[in-house]
Amino acid sequence: MINVSCIATVNAAGCNLPAFYGAVETNMLFATPASSAVKIDDSLISSYLSVEIEALTNLDRSSRLLMLLEEGITRASKYCNAHHIAIAKILIVSPLPIVKTEEDKAEEVEASANSVNSNVITDLVSTAFDSETISSSASQCITYTDTLPALDTLEDGTLIIALDSQVLIEQASELNNHTMLQVAEGPVGAIVGEGLAAFLISTEPLNVREVTKKTRQNKPTANSVKTLKADSALQSIPSVEIAIHQQNGANELSQLIKQADLKLGDLVIHAGATSEIWTKQWYQITQSLYHKNNHDSNQAEIKEHNVTHAELIEHDMCSVVGYLGCATLPSAFALATAFLTQPINHVPRVFVVHYQLAANTSYFNPTLYTVRRN
Repeated sequence: MINVSCIATVNAAGCNLPAFYGAVETNMLFATPASSAVKIDDSLISSYLSVEIEALTNLDRSSRLLMLLEEGITRASKYCNAHHIAIAKILIVSPLPIVKTEEDKAEEVEASANSVNSNVITDLVSTAFDSETISSSASQCITYTDTLPALDTLEDGTLIIALDSQVLIEQASELNNHTMLQVAEGPVGAIVGEGLAAFLISTEPLNVREVTKKTRQNKPTANSVKTLKADSALQSIPSVEIAIHQQNGANELSQLIKQADLKLGDLVIHAGATSEIWTKQWYQITQSLYHKNNHDSNQAEIKEHNVTHAELIEHDMCSVVGYLGCATLPSAFALATAFLTQPINHVPRVFVVHYQLAANTSYFNPTLYTVRRN
């Protein structure tokens, strides 16, 4: 199990978990036709649907990404500084081109206009985070990648800030080469979006770890009531544990579902570029859950979880806030946290199925995650 604490989220639904939950639960419609058009097939050229963040309108992609990153650093630092959370490493997951040295800049003359010097980001981090929060210098603890690594390979105390923007014509056209985009009155396709999610990796629940650490440093005294009250607030940190279910090879989704013990009444979040091919594959494989024998065996489980649905409860995150590129999976974890912590309907666990269609194929490499509240 991997412990994850979602500390920031930014997308068209807003900048907090309750807003994210409400938008997806009610299937709100944020998508609007883009000003550019793409070729869907030989007979259809139309404007694709996109979900833009209003504050980023009319900016180029690099500017959008830099503004998202600055917002993510600001929000993450406020959270970590307030809760005295020690960060060992900051991993920035983004397609934002980063120039680290003068040699890099010389090699990327053509791209330099859209690239960002790493010193700019280092200064942002140094200014935002307290010295107690980041023990080493900012330049030493920041690393960059355009792909989220496997969660079980990340070290304890890693802060992940993942962000992407897919709304402009260049990125939308590239995605359209892999899977069909959604157009007005067209077949099922991917809606593009932009956003950010930041979360912290820990080997044990964050609230328990930090309260223990602070309690050892600050023993109760008559003059430490305020300190203890501040520490107790850490108990409310939305921390979840994630189990990863992954198989190698094609057509292994049925094994993932069996491995994860997915049952009727469970809540599933789909995180990927929506496509008709995926919808059909998921429908075909999950039909086994609805067979009479499986249905009968699930009744006790459904009753135990106090769930009235004798079916899967499914939400397609990217049909609401759009496909978020490398920020899709981190945003799905934030959404799962939102469902687990919302006070209306108790949900014991949430499943996140993350998938991406390989270019010019009908093969998905899905990964299934079980997310539970700590």
